[in-house]
Amino acid sequence: MVNKYYPNIWDERANQNVEFSSVIAPDDKLGLKAEYINIVDKRIIEKEIYKFTNGSTILDFGCGIGRLSQWNIFKNYKYTGIDQSVKMIEVAERYFGANKNLSFVSYSGDKLPFEDKSFDCII
Repeated sequence: MVNKYYPNIWDERANQNVEFSSVIAPDDKLGLKAEYINIVDKRIIEKEIYKFTNGSTILDFGCGIGRLSQWNIFKNYKYTGIDQSVKMIEVAERYFGANKNLSFVSYSGDKLPFEDKSFDCII
C-alpha cells in the first residue's frame, strides 16, 4: 500500500542517484549516517545469517535499491529483495541483478507474491 502522505518518496529517492546515502538520508551529504546504518545492519545480519545452511532462502523485505544484496554474506544463499517502489527495484536489478543468487520483485503492498513459508529467513 502506498503511503498517502508521501506517495512517491521512494521513487523520488531512487531517481536521485545510486549512492546509498542519498536513498537512506538525502540530507546526509557526507554519507556518514548511511555508513553507520550499514555497519549496524551488517553486524546484526552477519550474526544471525550463519544460523542458516548454504542455499537457504532469504527475503529482504523493503530492499529498496538492494544495498544489502551487495554484501558477500549472501553469496551462499538465494536472496530475494522485495519493495513497493518499482523504481527502487529497477535500480537494484540494474546494479545487482546479474548475480544468479539474487532476484528482485516489486509488489503493490496488498499481498506478497509468494506462497506461505517460501523463505527460511526474512530481514
